[in-house]
Amino acid sequence: MRGAEVAITMLANDQAVRDAMLVPTPHAGAAIDALPGGAIHMCTSTISVALSKELAEKHAARGQGYVAAPVLGRPDAAAQKKLWIMAAGPLDAVERCRPLMETIGRAVTVMEIKHGAQISPRSP
Repeated sequence: MRGAEVAITMLANDQAVRDAMLVPTPHAGAAIDALPGGAIHMCTSTISVALSKELAEKHAARGQGYVAAPVLGRPDAAAQKKLWIMAAGPLDAVERCRPLMETIGRAVTVMEIKHGAQISPRSP
C-alpha cells in the first residue's frame, strides 16, 4: 500500500474488508495506516452502511479518500468488463477512480447520499 494512489478491495463481506483494511497483521500495521495521505480506498465490496461510514471516517481522519463502489456481476463479468458499478463518495475522489472502474465495468453510476443512507443517482 505504501506509495499507492488507490487501494481497491473486492472482498466477500464486512469482516473480510475489516480484516483487510483495519486489523494489523503480525508483521505490519493495518493497511489503512500504510495508505498514504491523499490516496483513496475504493471499496468494491457489498458491505453494510455502518462499515462504509466507519471506513469513510477513518480514512478522512488520515487525510485519505474513500469511495464506496459496490459492483454487480460475477468474476467472469469482471474479466469481460461487464460489471455494473455504483460509486459514492466525494465527487473528486470518484472521478479519480473512474478510469479504474471503467476498466472492469460496462457502466458507472455515480450516486449521492441523501438523508443518511438513502442514495440516488447524482444529478448532473
